[in-house]
Amino acid sequence: MVNPKKAPKNAPKKQPVKKGPATIAARRARVGPKRRRTRPGTVAIREIRRLQKSTELLIARKPFEMLVKEIAQDMFTALIFRKDGLTGLQEAAEAYLVGLFKDSNSVAEKEKRVTVKKEDMEIVRKVRREIE
Repeated sequence: MVNPKKAPKNAPKKQPVKKGPATIAARRARVGPKRRRTRPGTVAIREIRRLQKSTELLIARKPFEMLVKEIAQDMFTALIFRKDGLTGLQEAAEAYLVGLFKDSNSVAEKEKRVTVKKEDMEIVRKVRREIE
């Protein structure tokens, strides 16, 4: 006979609760429209197109201004920059970087890669004779 005061060694396994048709129907009834899933890379291409259409600067003004002033402080003392001077420097820096990435991307495509590596940028800078 089984001792009722003693706990069984192996507890009986719980049976999974079967969901009735009411809970499945409630789950399917959404409040808003169904969210559409985008394919991988679609959002990135959309962002690239948006940035190519825009004419605003890509680097934030304040961090760029602080960087320029920090570099200038190491070379000279008591320099004051005008706002349009800093804007011109930022536009030139961004134009240089965009060109560098464009050429580096061309080098990566020649090597049948999608990702731009550090070596690609070094090759571009050597071709431009910026480094030896």
